[in-house]
Amino acid sequence: MQHRSTLMKNKNSILLPSTFFNSDFKIKIEKLNCSKLDTVYLFDHAVNPVNRSKDVYKLLDGFEILNSCLSEKKNIGSCVLNINSRNKYELTKNYIEKFIQIKNFKLGLGIGDLLYESTKKFKNKLDGIIEEIISNKSNKLGSIFLGGNSQIILDTSIKYSLGINQWLGTNDQFQKKIKLYKEIKKPKGSLSRCVGLNYINHELDFIDYEKIFIFKDTNTEKFLETVDMIFK
Repeated sequence: MQHRSTLMKNKNSILLPSTFFNSDFKIKIEKLNCSKLDTVYLFDHAVNPVNRSKDVYKLLDGFEILNSCLSEKKNIGSCVLNINSRNKYELTKNYIEKFIQIKNFKLGLGIGDLLYESTKKFKNKLDGIIEEIISNKSNKLGSIFLGGNSQIILDTSIKYSLGINQWLGTNDQFQKKIKLYKEIKKPKGSLSRCVGLNYINHELDFIDYEKIFIFKDTNTEKFLETVDMIFK
């Protein structure tokens, strides 16, 4: 597996809002291309996590656009792909096998929860999915990481030497992940945390981790201003 350095000191990334592609997306992508950010992430939700009346981009369409427009200037990735929201065939053939063909793609995986949606869940085995990815000879991924706080996520991260992501949460929760990540030898992904736009945490300044800023749905002008503010 090809991957960049997994200790990502001072690297900041963006998680795009659900309506990102609805208007002026070429202007917004050009702004991202010119900004000092590491990775552009899309999230995997069937409904808008903030407002159910708003659209959510289609994951595959979004990645196709990002892959063609961002070229090799920025990494792209999923944060996170729910392995239990689709049957095994669809998950593997229509999503994972396409993503591993994208150079330096940062594949975030999760097992799903009921925080934002209550859809029928499948029971795909996390171990099996990861073993298929790792053994695939055409794998061009930049990294693999798992998101979530359940014990199976934490145990699997250690078992397969994967990266670990935390969605918001407390410093205490993240400190546990920091300690866990230090136990992983030659991790295949980074330690990261999804954070709000006003995130400041000098307590963790000494830690090497990727900050993934969660952008909210807004107009183009506000989006561009916020990108300038965060990714100077």
